[in-house]
Amino acid sequence: MAYLAIRRQKISIHREWMVRSYVVTLAFVTFRLLYDVLKNYNLDGLGSMMAWGCWALPLFITEIIFQAQKIYGQEEPVV
Repeated sequence: MAYLAIRRQKISIHREWMVRSYVVTLAFVTFRLLYDVLKNYNLDGLGSMMAWGCWALPLFITEIIFQAQKIYGQEEPVV
């Protein structure tokens, strides 16, 4: 989607998709950090919970930020 957006010169859409891509790419880093913190609490199903939570929660927060920027009109102007 980011590639198609940049090919059609939709810079703001391209930027959003690239941020989403980075958030999902960093899921492994998030998993490792949170797993090291939470492993001492002996939670059942920690691995499966973290496998979903490490990418879904940051992506959800990112999407809320994107939508809030659109609602409140704080988008950066396209050059």
